[in-house]
Amino acid sequence: DCTVPLHVFASESDNNPCAHNPNGDASGVCQFMPATLHGLGYDLAADPHLAAFRALSVAEQLEWATKFYSPARGRINSVAGLYLWTFLPVQLHLAARPEATVCELGGAFAWAYKANTAFDRAGRGRVIVQDLIDAAERAYGPRAQAIAALVASECPTMPDLTPLAEDDTVG
Repeated sequence: DCTVPLHVFASESDNNPCAHNPNGDASGVCQFMPATLHGLGYDLAADPHLAAFRALSVAEQLEWATKFYSPARGRINSVAGLYLWTFLPVQLHLAARPEATVCELGGAFAWAYKANTAFDRAGRGRVIVQDLIDAAERAYGPRAQAIAALVASECPTMPDLTPLAEDDTVG
């Protein structure tokens, strides 16, 4: 199902390729950080705050997403896994453990927690895997579902992200 990534993208950007988080310049439908795109070969010197990246079409941004997700092919089989790879790839091994801590204030990956406290709706001082799943489920509302219906009709022409989460049933 090529629409599975839309669960995460809905939470990250409301599936908006122009989305911008000034806290670190996360940009686009996937909310890529500048350093992440640079690591994928994006010319960060020409576009340090990703303004030109945000002007790309969804299809053009998904070409970068394909590069980003391809190293995880075969290891992502859930919304949790897809979100972990998007948010903090080094924590992908936690995907099957909903109560596992992804990042926490004053602890592991404190910098990620500080930039993403909105995930911690329970106020625990940490983000757990279930928080990411819940964020994706909350964001996958009528607008995201309408986009998914349009995307589903275009799946054969879109970048191939389907092997990443083929067993996913959220939504």
